Amino acid sequence: MQLKARFFWTQYIGADVCPVYSCVKEKGYRNCGDCSQIPCELWVSLKDPSFSEEEHQKSIQDRLSVLKRLR
Repeated sequence: MQLKARFFWTQYIGADVCPVYSCVKEKGYRNCGDCSQIPCELWVSLKDPSFSEEEHQKSIQDRLSVLKRLR
């Protein structure tokens, strides 16, 4: 069974599918690494409420590092 970007947490933000997934698909990208605007406002706005601001910023930097390795 394929999830098709439907994750349990999307219900908490009022979305049916992951907004990052939707953005990537709408722009025709493979992933966020293809976008010149990362980290974008969408990334910043999707902060895990259990994270401090410092943890959130670190998670953004960690994701950027992963995407850079995929290029």
